[in-house]
Amino acid sequence: MNTFTKEDLEEISGKITEVLDTPMEVEDYVGDVVPSVDDLDDSNEGLLVECAILFVDIRGSTTLSDTSWAKSMAKIYRAFVRAMVLCVYKSGGHVRQIVGDRVMGVFVNDEEKKATEKALEAARAIVTTIDYYFNPRCRTKVNGKEIQCGVGIDFGKVLLTQVGMKAQEEEAKDLVWAGKIANMASKHTDLAEPGEIFITKRFYDGLPAYLKAGEMDWKSIIRLKGSSFFEGFVKQNFYLDCVIEDSNSESTVEITKDALSLNGSKDDLNTSDIINSIVQGTQKQTEKLLDRFESVVRREVVLEDREKKLQNKCKEVAIKEQNLLKKQESLELLKSSISSEIEFKKNQVEFNLRAEFLSNNLDTFKFEDTLEEIKNLISLGEKVGITALELKRRKLYYWRLVPYIKKYNLYLAFSLIEENLTEFPIDTVGMPWDSDIIDVVRRTNQKSEFYDLIKQNFKKFPPNASVLNRVRNILVQLGFQDRFESYEQRFIE
Repeated sequence: MNTFTKEDLEEISGKITEVLDTPMEVEDYVGDVVPSVDDLDDSNEGLLVECAILFVDIRGSTTLSDTSWAKSMAKIYRAFVRAMVLCVYKSGGHVRQIVGDRVMGVFVNDEEKKATEKALEAARAIVTTIDYYFNPRCRTKVNGKEIQCGVGIDFGKVLLTQVGMKAQEEEAKDLVWAGKIANMASKHTDLAEPGEIFITKRFYDGLPAYLKAGEMDWKSIIRLKGSSFFEGFVKQNFYLDCVIEDSNSESTVEITKDALSLNGSKDDLNTSDIINSIVQGTQKQTEKLLDRFESVVRREVVLEDREKKLQNKCKEVAIKEQNLLKKQESLELLKSSISSEIEFKKNQVEFNLRAEFLSNNLDTFKFEDTLEEIKNLISLGEKVGITALELKRRKLYYWRLVPYIKKYNLYLAFSLIEENLTEFPIDTVGMPWDSDIIDVVRRTNQKSEFYDLIKQNFKKFPPNASVLNRVRNILVQLGFQDRFESYEQRFIE
C-alpha cells in the first residue's frame, strides 16, 4: 500500500519552486498549423498564438444521462464526439481538448483562409450534422433519443504552454490555453441556445465582410450569467449551403426499367406492372416526404416556442440593460459633478495661497518672476471666477503693486494707477497711496493724463466730500489747484 512520506511532499515542493522561480519565455507563433503538446518543451516557455477557439457541448446532458441507459448514452457520446471532431478537422481546425461531451476546436490563419472563416464553417457543420444526420439516426437507432447542442466561439491571442510531466513511466502532459479567449468561448457556449451559434464581438469583427452583411442576418445580443454580461452575435440554424440547396431542390421519382420488372425480366413488362410500380414508388416517396414534413413541423413548433422564450429573455435583458445604463449615467453625472467640485476647490485653495504668498513676499521676488506669477494667477483666477481686476484690487492690492513696480518700470506703475481710476471709485479697497500716485505721475510727466482720469472717474463714480478733499490734496501737489477748484465748483453746482 502506497503512503505519502515527507520526502514525497518535498519532491512536490521542489517541482513547484522549479517552475515558479524560472522566468517565463514567450514568443509569437508564426505557423499555419495549430500547435500540439509535442511542439513545446517541458520548460517555462510559451507561444503567443492568434487563433479562433470553438467549444461545443450537448445541452442538458445531465438530464439525458438520468433518463437514458448507460449503453445508450455511451453510444450517443461516442457518436457525438466523433462527429464533432470530424466537423472541426474537415473545416481546417484541430481538436485540442475533449472533456466529457465538450469538444474544443482551435483554428489558425493560413494562406487560403482566415481562422474565423474556418471556425464558423465548423460551427455550421456542427449544427447541420446534428439536425440533418445525428438526430434522425439517433431517433431510429437509440430508442427515439435526440440531442441538442450549443456552439460558442471567440478570436484573439492566447498564451499556449505545456503542463504535466512524466511520472512513474507514464506521460501526463497537456496544453493550457491561457487567456480570456478560451474562457470567453466557453462562456458563450454555456449561454448558447440549442441549435445556436453564439460568437463574441471580437470574433464577429474578425469575420470577412461577406459573412456579416446582408442575408447573413446576425443578431446582436447581450446575455446575463450571474452578475456578468456577455455581448456578442447569434444565429439560429445556420446550416451549410450544400444542405440548404438539397432541401430546396424538387423531389423526383426515378423509375428505371430494372425497377419496373417484377419478375426480374426486362422483356416481360406490361402496362399494369408499370403503373403499379410507379404508384408504389410514388407512395414510398410521398411517405418519405410526409415524414420529413412532420419533422419540419415539429421543429417549427419547437423553434417558435424557443423564439418566444428568447424574446421574453431579451426583453428582460433589455430592461435590465436600460436600468443599468440609467444607473451608469447617474453615476457618471455624479462622478463628473464631484470631480468638477474637487477641481474647483483645489484651484480655489491654490489661488488663495499663491496670491497671499506673492502679496506678503512681493519685495523678495525678482521683477520678471513677479510678472510671470501675476500672469499665472490671472489664468488660475479665471477657473474660480475671479477676474484680473479683482486679483489686483482684493488679493495683491494696488497700494502694494504700485510702489513695487515703480522701482522697475514707471510706466507700468502708471498703467496700474490708470486701471484703478478707470474701473473703481476713489477711496475703495486697494487704492494706491497718494504719495505713490504723485511720485509716479511726476516722474512719468503724465499730469494732464492724470487730471483727465480724475474727471472721468468723477463722471462714472460721483464723489463725496472725503473723495473731493483727497483728490484736491493730490492735485495741489501736482500744480492743478486752480484748474481743479473751478472744475470742483462746476461739479458741486
